[in-house]
Amino acid sequence: MAKSKKQARKRIPIKSIIAAITAAIIAILSGIIININIENGKTNATITYSPQELPAYLVDDQGEVIETTEYDGEEIPTVEEVDGGMFEDENTGYSVTDGEYEDLGWSETYDVSSPEAFRNDTLGKCIIANNKYGAQCVSLARVFWWSYANRDVSTCGTGMAKGMMNCTEQNAGDDFLVFWGSNGIQAGDWLIFDGGQFGHVGMALGEVVNGYVALLGENQGGHKCEGYGGSATNIINISIKNLIGYYRPKAYIKPVPTPTPTPSSDIEYTYSKGDFFSKVLVKLGLDEGKLWGKDGTVKFYTKQLVEQNVLDRKGNVKIGIPFKLEKR
Repeated sequence: MAKSKKQARKRIPIKSIIAAITAAIIAILSGIIININIENGKTNATITYSPQELPAYLVDDQGEVIETTEYDGEEIPTVEEVDGGMFEDENTGYSVTDGEYEDLGWSETYDVSSPEAFRNDTLGKCIIANNKYGAQCVSLARVFWWSYANRDVSTCGTGMAKGMMNCTEQNAGDDFLVFWGSNGIQAGDWLIFDGGQFGHVGMALGEVVNGYVALLGENQGGHKCEGYGGSATNIINISIKNLIGYYRPKAYIKPVPTPTPTPSSDIEYTYSKGDFFSKVLVKLGLDEGKLWGKDGTVKFYTKQLVEQNVLDRKGNVKIGIPFKLEKR
């Protein structure tokens, strides 16, 4: 995957350098910092940092939501937008017509038993996944799909992260659910962003709070991957303003809790020979100290007997037929 050290370095076009410096100056003057990483004459990632620092909310290994501005000793920056780099298989071009990349025998698998396990197994690593441009955001998605679904992810022939939403049926298969928009995001969802030329992709580490979500990803400001391009997996707190949609691994679907049944206030009784309704109400504790009159319990519960059709023609309660009385 790494290029030979003897290979001559490509000269970075002066126009690319001037354009990058100009963009940085304009951004600084406008109060927003742009981090531009030039590698082999290409802009691998353009990161627009927010002028405000907001805490990230992510799920820890115990399943608890934590509010933090750093993780594992590293700062979690607040980011408005990431424009990632290209994805292209080493020495093969983008892909064949159906959007599948050629498998050249690379094998990188990681722990996908939970979102937290994948985070712990990839954080700080330069994951290439046979990408010509090094540790790009799609590289991380590729190894997740390979580890979780035993198949490749596709950018639908574009080589761009945002292209992953162009062929949702192919990327989802039987292993993922597809969602459009930003409602209901949870840890483990793979978010696809527009914005810029290439877009971005990463795995959510929690829910959206105040319009931002903690995101695990590559080529989004982690340490530089020397000799490859791109940057290592890290965590950012990113705005969802450019979110297109997301993929949810079915193994990460949260079970819907079974509602606790509400105890019934109904009292069931079967009339026997010799019973009197007023005495039955006293026996069942329903008399409320006032059996007769307009608001008396006899009149109130007699209406329930009528609704259940348990009175005979003379208005007496039928013997041997169970009925229910709902306590008022």
